[in-house]
Amino acid sequence: MMKNLIPYSVAVSALASTCLPLVMNAQTVIDETQLSRKNILFIAVDDLKPLLGCYGDPVAQTPHIDRLSTRGTVFISAYCQQAVSAATRASLLTGMCPDRTRVWDLKTLIRSQNPDVVTLPQYFKENGYRVAGIGKIYDPRSVDKQQDARSWSEEYMEHAQFINAGFEQPVMAQYQSPEIHELYNKY
Repeated sequence: MMKNLIPYSVAVSALASTCLPLVMNAQTVIDETQLSRKNILFIAVDDLKPLLGCYGDPVAQTPHIDRLSTRGTVFISAYCQQAVSAATRASLLTGMCPDRTRVWDLKTLIRSQNPDVVTLPQYFKENGYRVAGIGKIYDPRSVDKQQDARSWSEEYMEHAQFINAGFEQPVMAQYQSPEIHELYNKY
């Protein structure tokens, strides 16, 4: 039962692991152009196996992402330019392959190799969008401490401040509910 996820892309990290909301501060004056413009949500995900209901997994209980998937496009084939997070994210967010970005590892800074590159979120920012990011959009080892400050209209948010204090720390940085902890520890 393949459904659709939103095909629009704006950089900000994810995935899940990451998501990138474009946000407007409630106190911001909104002009007519901004009212007619579509909001864009980009969710960047590392190492995602298709263990979601929208991919037909019979065990996974993922109602929220399943509901989101009915409103866009679910991509059933996954490809990456290089099997290294920083290189693949640099490629996705610059539109250039790793041989052009010269980011092949987990320590090369994108802007040290490409000082004038316009990234995807930067492009949206320069074209009148309010762009905000949270989580792992860029690999943090390949950008400055502000997650490539040039890319964002809003100060980049650290995801740790949004973790639900009612749960224990995530097992393997992924699963939070006590039931999932128990299942994880069982296997």
